[in-house]
Amino acid sequence: METLDKKSAYFKRFFAFFVAFFELIWYILYVGYMPTRKIYVEVIIMSKNELVEFIAAEADLSKAAAGKALDAMLKGIETGLKKDGKVALVGFGTFSSKRREGREGINPLTKEPMKIPAKNVVSFKAGSKLKDSVN
Repeated sequence: METLDKKSAYFKRFFAFFVAFFELIWYILYVGYMPTRKIYVEVIIMSKNELVEFIAAEADLSKAAAGKALDAMLKGIETGLKKDGKVALVGFGTFSSKRREGREGINPLTKEPMKIPAKNVVSFKAGSKLKDSVN
């Protein structure tokens, strides 16, 4: 029973981290800078080591093998985004890469106009199973 509670806690922390991470990335990509005001939100963050421990326990692997598997998965997502521009994990979500054109912005400190260069941005859309598991 104790290991089930531990796995459940890791699972909840992983999704809390995932949601907080993509909210921050969304803010940086769409607003163009880090938030300047302090935002007080209770966030439980799962570190990469904790995620590796969770994978090792869930799949009966050593931590080294689980770490290699996680690194391979992340590298695969990165390669898929570079090559095809889209990686779909059914039930979990879809990562996609889009081209954002350059635009004019305003420096929040000096209030002067500035040019924001064009760049590729990564977006994530959660799948139905992921949405249901978080709620």
